[in-house]
Amino acid sequence: MGGLRSQQELNDVLDNAERSQPCFLFASPERLENPWVMERLSNLNIKTVAVDEAHCISEWGHDFRPSYRRIERLRNRLPHAAWGAFTATATPEVARDIRQQLDLNDPALFRHSSRRENLAFSVCHSRDPEAMLIKAAQNASGCGIIYAGTRHQTEKWAHRLRQVTTRVAAYHAGLSKEERKQILDDWLRGKTRIVVCTNAFGMGIDKPDVRWVFHAALPANLESYIQEAGRAGRDGNPSECVLFTNERAIQIQDERIQNANPITLPTQEVYQAIANQGAVAIGGKPKSTTSFDVHSIAKKIGVSISEINRCLQLLQHADYFGAIKAESKGALLIAFTAQAQTDLLEIDSLDNRTKRLVQHLSTLAKNGQASLDLAKAEASGFHEAHILETLNRLQTWGILHFRRWNQMKSIEWKRPCQAASDVVIPTVLTQRSYERSLAGWASFEGYLKMNECRQLYVSDHFGFEDEARCHSCDNCRIHSLNSDAGLQEWIATIPHEGLQIDYVLNSLPASRYAVFFEGMKKALESAEIWMEGQRIFKA
Repeated sequence: MGGLRSQQELNDVLDNAERSQPCFLFASPERLENPWVMERLSNLNIKTVAVDEAHCISEWGHDFRPSYRRIERLRNRLPHAAWGAFTATATPEVARDIRQQLDLNDPALFRHSSRRENLAFSVCHSRDPEAMLIKAAQNASGCGIIYAGTRHQTEKWAHRLRQVTTRVAAYHAGLSKEERKQILDDWLRGKTRIVVCTNAFGMGIDKPDVRWVFHAALPANLESYIQEAGRAGRDGNPSECVLFTNERAIQIQDERIQNANPITLPTQEVYQAIANQGAVAIGGKPKSTTSFDVHSIAKKIGVSISEINRCLQLLQHADYFGAIKAESKGALLIAFTAQAQTDLLEIDSLDNRTKRLVQHLSTLAKNGQASLDLAKAEASGFHEAHILETLNRLQTWGILHFRRWNQMKSIEWKRPCQAASDVVIPTVLTQRSYERSLAGWASFEGYLKMNECRQLYVSDHFGFEDEARCHSCDNCRIHSLNSDAGLQEWIATIPHEGLQIDYVLNSLPASRYAVFFEGMKKALESAEIWMEGQRIFKA
């Protein structure tokens, strides 16, 4: 029921459920907040309630959603139903909270170790992690996933990878439903080898032969990382989970999380600005949605778009707002260089779709700057993902610069409009959520910087007693390399004429990059090897 758009569609589904016993009925937690839906469900002979992704119930989980918390209301409506809660990423604290919030009386608890022997975990610390990831993806065998963090980054990475390999697609929530479905179908059928994505890709997707999952961006906590990385090797065959980063990236993420205290967000100002734009008076509760311009509010208040979006999320979680939707795709403001029109006309070797877009841009370039309405562009056959990919490429070539503008959204009001000073976000959504973020990042930072077995660290985090090292993660292999025999064995493989570093890396799986660099570092320190440029020689 999560994807239904109209009351009639929802009514038809529930009618069919009444007539088609037995059946499975799938519903999002947000859908269950509709009183009419709850009333209809109580008329169905529901025998079992299964809550998937149950970690979202817990405020200590990595993806807390208040709507999950309110699933418990179903218990009074369905007193004879058997209940089950399922998740792959629950710490002992989260499991206790799930039992308490769902009021599960002495439930049977089935737990399976998070450890997966076929996965080789590794963290590749490098001065240039982007170059290392491109090399790894280029040389990796089989199909894989690259998590890139943001929509813009997925497009950027997909473009860069297409320069060195084939069958690459970018996947994010900014694509149309049809585009996302096509990308997923192509990937599942093997027509696409690499999907570069945000975390919008993966939930509910079970492709067994994913041979590797690489991370170009740092997740906020260990649970998120294990859930994303765990999409590798579901067929039980050896697979790699490698995160590419450096100290600066870790420092930036640390600062971002440390400075993200929700208590400092201008939530009341955002609330008032939306009411002002929609001309909603105190005490009023519009029956229709209220539209507002995210960018103009950000400019007026003097904060970033991401901060506005976090305020909206808090207001939604605190039940001031209901659904928040992108009302239009907005526009792109493009500034062209003086020679842009000539440069655009001289570009060749383009596919027909890109050639048509570049020709359109060349007509806009004569004025020096232009606004490209994304909704109108899509109506003319230009899809947002393709536009962004092309503009990113042209920006890299120095032909233009662009930025997004005029992004319209709409909200529905869950309660009558209040004076901004009376809008209060519960502590569970502010300070306690901030403390959870800090604790989650601390655990993940520990994973990034540790030098012991990564599988043991993960097992301990999820509350499993485990003592056997995996012998496949980078740290376990480095420990083996640290023995005199291991290091000497590696040095013995270096021929008299030396080895190019690139040659070695091209022959290694990405999970061994960290092992190689550590072995090279130790051999240099002991003067058993020396280097000339990028070539390694035995001393």
